[in-house]
Amino acid sequence: MSYRSLLFLCSVFITTLSFPTSAQKDSITYISIGSKYVFYSDSTYKLINIPCDICPNYADENNIISYGRFMSYGDTALLLTSDSILNTSDITMHVEESITKGGFIKVVIDVPASKDSSNMLMPHYFYAIEVSFLKYAKNPINDSTQAAYGLFHREFYQNAPVFYIPYDSLSLPSSIKIKIYPKEPSRESFAQGLYHINKTTSNTFIIHIPQFVTGFLNYERMDNFVLERLGIGFIGDGVRTYVREDIYKEKNYSPWNLPECLNWRYCIPHYDLFQK
Repeated sequence: MSYRSLLFLCSVFITTLSFPTSAQKDSITYISIGSKYVFYSDSTYKLINIPCDICPNYADENNIISYGRFMSYGDTALLLTSDSILNTSDITMHVEESITKGGFIKVVIDVPASKDSSNMLMPHYFYAIEVSFLKYAKNPINDSTQAAYGLFHREFYQNAPVFYIPYDSLSLPSSIKIKIYPKEPSRESFAQGLYHINKTTSNTFIIHIPQFVTGFLNYERMDNFVLERLGIGFIGDGVRTYVREDIYKEKNYSPWNLPECLNWRYCIPHYDLFQK
């Protein structure tokens, strides 16, 4: 790619995001009532909750509502798609397998949400695991020549994230399916992931799910979500108008003092009572 072509693409990208002309930035922020969008130069975004003084965090300590990638649809709109790591039917699991003493299978579900201080007294979630076993005619540990002839499943539900499952001498575990359910209503009913065991002789499994923070099931999952362009420095989600941060500060905007209606679908009553 020639230098001129590269320079042209960069200028288009900057114009598309409506960066202030005074200085180039790595990110740009649009603010509205209760939330803000931050768009980064690598085509990623974050939708962040703006909490009140006494409001709890949205999902984690950073109050993130959603995050992922965006693309421009000409000068008409921005299209947002949440990161695939928020896919609750395919949660990312890092598993440590080992062989330990004891006549049981131990499964530990390690999620940041379980370490939340508010989760200690009143857990936000309960856990389910489904273990698939290969059935043998003889003890497979003492007689490795035996071939498995069947497959069966066992399910377990409990509040605690550590499971102890009685061992069956004529079967070995082949896979573990994890499901995490909220105890309160959420946007997603549950999260799940499947792990295929590497060594069937393993009996201890520590399953790390780092993205499952408190409120993980409440993230916004976006699939080509449309943000309309409403003019230079303004975008809208169909309900709210978002103002570019530099304009927001320059005009002294606030939740009670928003721009005039830029589109009839975004007309929000002005609360003159609070301005007097």
